[in-house]
Amino acid sequence: RTDDLAVAAVLAAVACVSSLLLLWMELDANLSNDSWYGSMGLPRLHYDQIVTSIYLKISISDFLTLFAGRTGHKPFFAFAPSKVLLFGAIGSLFISTCVATFWPKSSPDHVNSMGLWYTPDGSSEPSYKFKLMPLFVWAYCITWWFIQDVVKVWTYMLLDKYDIFGYRTLLDVAPGSDDDAAAAKNGDKAALLNDGEKSRQGSTYGTGTVQH
Repeated sequence: RTDDLAVAAVLAAVACVSSLLLLWMELDANLSNDSWYGSMGLPRLHYDQIVTSIYLKISISDFLTLFAGRTGHKPFFAFAPSKVLLFGAIGSLFISTCVATFWPKSSPDHVNSMGLWYTPDGSSEPSYKFKLMPLFVWAYCITWWFIQDVVKVWTYMLLDKYDIFGYRTLLDVAPGSDDDAAAAKNGDKAALLNDGEKSRQGSTYGTGTVQH
């Protein structure tokens, strides 16, 4: 459905913007003494560590995007995820965080990288700042996750209010109805809306109430 693709695009756009913003802040800190990054007391990362920090950021935000998208038009806390999803996320994110934190200085696939735990050679920054960097990346991702979820809910509200992509029309279709399926296929909105009132009362189609 087109409306699902639109919401997916919005979720992806927020995640992409947050990644690019973090990358810009980290690069800018190496070029300017008056950067946002430095004003927050964060250390100037070596370029190898910038690669690692973006890896960790994307690993975290991609899973958080999944948790935002699974609840449909409702907030991410509307209902609990399944145990398979929850424990799978915990295990994967734990491994990703450990890799990003303790990865030795190396060049896998000819890409220089180094764990966030280590203090780069020649750096005058206190070592504890580098050791706290994984926590900053986590806090950054969670902050953007909240923003992403709010934007998602607003997107659904706009889709419903203005019936963009026929979202409200399809929402009112009683699931499992052959007549409604035929009407939807033929673009007969009048036929669909005739059943709208009764399906609006009890239908959970499109509401995101099905747990995954």
